[in-house]
Amino acid sequence: MAVDVSVVIPTYNKKDFLEITLTALGFQTYPLEKYEVVVINDGSTDGTETLVSSLKVPYQINYTHQENQGYSGARNRGIEKASGKTIIFIDDDCIPTPTFIESHMENHQKGDNSVVLGYKYLTFSQMLPDDSPRKGLLIETLSRQEALRHLRSIPVGTMLIHPQDFSDGFDKLAHLSYAGERDRWERTYEIHTPQLNGFRLPWLLLTTANFSVSKHHCVEIGGFDESFKGWGLEDFEFGYRLYKQRLNFVLDKASFVYRLIHWDNVTEDRVVSKVKNYTHFCQKHPDVEVYLHWRLSTSQVDILTYNALVCQYYELLEIAKFIADDYYNLVKHECESYGWDIEYRRTNDG
Repeated sequence: MAVDVSVVIPTYNKKDFLEITLTALGFQTYPLEKYEVVVINDGSTDGTETLVSSLKVPYQINYTHQENQGYSGARNRGIEKASGKTIIFIDDDCIPTPTFIESHMENHQKGDNSVVLGYKYLTFSQMLPDDSPRKGLLIETLSRQEALRHLRSIPVGTMLIHPQDFSDGFDKLAHLSYAGERDRWERTYEIHTPQLNGFRLPWLLLTTANFSVSKHHCVEIGGFDESFKGWGLEDFEFGYRLYKQRLNFVLDKASFVYRLIHWDNVTEDRVVSKVKNYTHFCQKHPDVEVYLHWRLSTSQVDILTYNALVCQYYELLEIAKFIADDYYNLVKHECESYGWDIEYRRTNDG
């Protein structure tokens, strides 16, 4: 029987997390013969290939190894290899719950033009080192949750979640979740409803940790832009092109994953690559909503204010184009100055 959905997972040197993700996918309520998991090993050197070849799961794994191509290149290879008409994207540090695939597919059975945004809970997966920016948060969380206080004595780096845990259900994940932390965009969903009524930035809610779309839409827009290098924004830009195709973005809270928190620190190189990617995003899409994103990313506005600014701009464009044009040029100039200043300081400090 041909599969009708492909779960695409790019991976790079996260073997222990990938094993947890792949094991969890074996507990789905969706028929095993109707889905595949496409694993793109993007040049890992940590034994990922050995893990995948030896892992015993009840579903079909479609495995590909390639030289390191980065996030976009790996996902594009996944799109190419996917057999299903629908593609669900998740990352290699996510744990999908049993109804994950079934919930995504229920949305797509209603129509072909949906982009389904899944929900995410943050979950502690390792004890953190003292220099981790999240260490204080972890200690605070553990002190508030009586059932987790014993974890404070566990050595740094100890994995708290193991593949064998799922045979007893998924309750452990809920107990380890980041103080019951909800999706970071929860307030947006509360105000604009799962249908995102009145929200002009649905592409900003699309992350590769959990979303789905028809394969042919991925192909039509040309896949992920491989010009984005390093970390950041390739998923937003992909979502923006889907949005420009007038697809229907919808939240489905039942399609949720636990996102494993691990201790990758935000390095200077990550910040610089994100700024470069943001500059590329603006050059490719010189629209006011894209230019305004820098205000959100630098915490000058929250997402609801950001949305209100975009709505006001397009309303103004209808009634007073010359004023809207002045505002557009102001935002464009601020954005370009921001990106140039970061790059200038990077060059001169280095």
